[in-house]
Amino acid sequence: MTHCPILVPAIVLVAWTAIVIWGTGIVTAIVAATLRIPFSRTISWRRLRVLEEDVPARGTWIVRDNAHLLEAPILFYASEFTLALSGRCTGFDLRLAWVYVAMRIAHSISHITARDRTDRFLLFIASSFVLQVIVIRTALSLL
Repeated sequence: MTHCPILVPAIVLVAWTAIVIWGTGIVTAIVAATLRIPFSRTISWRRLRVLEEDVPARGTWIVRDNAHLLEAPILFYASEFTLALSGRCTGFDLRLAWVYVAMRIAHSISHITARDRTDRFLLFIASSFVLQVIVIRTALSLL
């Protein structure tokens, strides 16, 4: 069995997700304090309705990225752990993992900075394609 540091990209994506989630919480608290929104009202921000009605739209998009960072990457984590445990990862698998992580970080940055939706959609489609390749390669490596 050859050594392949396939879990490193997974841990980088986990760390990035934690940074975005904590950052969102801090920004939410700052916005709430600045606009004097009672803390009890900030609890309902998780569904965005109160935030979008009571706060200028400019600050609302950041929260949406949390959901994106907790959805599709689960398939990525499962594939990476499977490759690590099976010991069947290759250098190509490692490169694919880093490409996926880079695309997910770019997608997050695009959400946080409110960049063009077309760019964000293309990043989503491209990262989804890379993820499917990772999942298929993982499945095939176990045969």
